[in-house]
Amino acid sequence: MADYSSTNLVRQVEATKDITRFRTADYCDAFEVRLPASDTEEPATWVLRGLTNTPVLVAWIARLFGRDEEPDTSSQDVVAGWRIVQSTPDLVELERTLPLMHVRAVGRKIGTSGRLFTSVLHYRRPILARAVWMVVGPGHRRMSKRLVAGTPSLETYGGRVRATELRRTVAADYADEFTLRLPESGSWTAETWARTMLGDAPDLAERLIWRSFLGFTLISSPGRHHVAGWPIVEASVNRVQLANSSGRMTGGFVITTAEMSVTLRTEASYESHSGRVIWSALSPIHRMLAPGLLRSAYRHLSSTRPS
Repeated sequence: MADYSSTNLVRQVEATKDITRFRTADYCDAFEVRLPASDTEEPATWVLRGLTNTPVLVAWIARLFGRDEEPDTSSQDVVAGWRIVQSTPDLVELERTLPLMHVRAVGRKIGTSGRLFTSVLHYRRPILARAVWMVVGPGHRRMSKRLVAGTPSLETYGGRVRATELRRTVAADYADEFTLRLPESGSWTAETWARTMLGDAPDLAERLIWRSFLGFTLISSPGRHHVAGWPIVEASVNRVQLANSSGRMTGGFVITTAEMSVTLRTEASYESHSGRVIWSALSPIHRMLAPGLLRSAYRHLSSTRPS
């Protein structure tokens, strides 16, 4: 899979190619990237990968005002709620109808190494849709840049935090990984990383999310056998695994270290429908915060390293 991580290669351009076909659009934007190497992926591949692996904030917020108009999911032309209008080696066009707006997404191949991603909105409830889009729009544009550049990745301190939403496995309904590439060799153990990121004992925000929302039992006091209230189920120099369970879901963190990197993996298995609903709402926040945990931990550990 291609991963041209830096969104610095992406620029916002005038949406002239596709807006001519959607002249009545209420909103339209377009982002273009010139990749450093020949692009071997068809637009359908990178667009669908981005739309299914990246939280679509407009859809999530729009559902607060009513249900998505579900397409016929038995059709092979529907992927993750998006209907494929057309797909060729050089173009893919998708559409989705939400309570507040109708959304079209168009991905194009430009020459041998260029990509163009266009989003077109038609408001169904104009006043409310405009108000929602004022909030959602900036996040949408950031995600569009990541999508066209090779979803998902984020530049970070001294290297990159590479985020990968993993395929569903037998053991987990949800999994993601964030890897921080270190600018120098680190000597810290996986448990040290875990304690620096999450804390020895759960703070107020962690208790609210993990105990109140997800129903996990947390150990409130610091101890050698748990991190931030989570029991340690496996520990070695380069790997530590935390696990917890409730009637809503079973969750776990796995922190692994290598000579020049550290990885934070999160897994979740749903024990009830409410667990799936709650984590679907919380997981975008988790993915937003995880890179910062790695960056902050590295800054703290570097600052306390003996000179």
